[in-house]
Amino acid sequence: MSISNVLNSSDLLRIIEIQNEIARAALDFEGVIRLVVRRAAEVTGAAGGVVEIVEGTEMVYRAVSGTAEGSLGLRLGRDTSLSGLCVLRGIPLRCDDAETDPRVDREACRRVGVTSMICVPLVHAGTAVGALKVISPEREAFGDVDLVLLGLMSEIVASSMSHAEAFERHRHDGSHDPLTGLPNRRAFDEAAREERSRALRSHAPLSLVLFDLDRFKEINDRFGHPAGDIALRRFSEILEGTKRLPDRAFRLGGDEFALLLPSTGPDEARAAIERLRDAVAAAELGEGLIGVSAGAADAAGLEPEEAYARADAALLADKTLRRAAAG
Repeated sequence: MSISNVLNSSDLLRIIEIQNEIARAALDFEGVIRLVVRRAAEVTGAAGGVVEIVEGTEMVYRAVSGTAEGSLGLRLGRDTSLSGLCVLRGIPLRCDDAETDPRVDREACRRVGVTSMICVPLVHAGTAVGALKVISPEREAFGDVDLVLLGLMSEIVASSMSHAEAFERHRHDGSHDPLTGLPNRRAFDEAAREERSRALRSHAPLSLVLFDLDRFKEINDRFGHPAGDIALRRFSEILEGTKRLPDRAFRLGGDEFALLLPSTGPDEARAAIERLRDAVAAAELGEGLIGVSAGAADAAGLEPEEAYARADAALLADKTLRRAAAG
């Protein structure tokens, strides 16, 4: 599809104006995607815009505008969404009716109020790492002109990604623990706010569980810090392996870890703790010396800081009881 055959001079001028707006403001990557999702909705007449970034097996809403604004942090399956398919194939995709299109996550579309959409891939270093998407509650809301316009805007985002080192550091290193590969405290703070907002919107429960490793200091003292690092990495693997797909695991620092459990009440949170303890016992971490203390909080109705404080108090109480039982 030739751009000259689809766009008129007014369309191209709008794209140039957006590029100039970004250049004048000297925006960083986050600033660019926030601006682009707003302008993408404007130039296509969409109800909202989204930038989604690939994180493992999920597509995550990283910037939103319009009717999508309440969905920041929403996670879709990479293999079960139109944006995931767009990334997989590396080509633009259009959906005219989400109720009949088998490629879309229909339930997610209903939650966000999407009936039609366009997704175009965001390409970094030759690989599609995300998607730019515009949405509408109307059927067949977008045409060929919108598809081309969105493709040009995706190139603006890709240009911002062209500083590969800065982008990769921002996308991963700034939010992940280098030893275990788990998301770090910064990512946890952001996720706790996102999950609380989602729980309030859907009137669903949300649990927070904090963990730390019993006798971890003894491992470092007896066997050295490399042995402690091995135990931390192995524990993180067990934590990832025992959680459900929607659950989110974090290393907060030292031997402290966290789980955010969406749509999970107190009984299920306790069951998750016991699954993890059983797996740790079976793995005989630190020559079998390491156990797990845990504390949970019902986080849906609490500010994230209060939920953390309650889970931390429960963790301390559990550790005290376990030490007393161990003599």
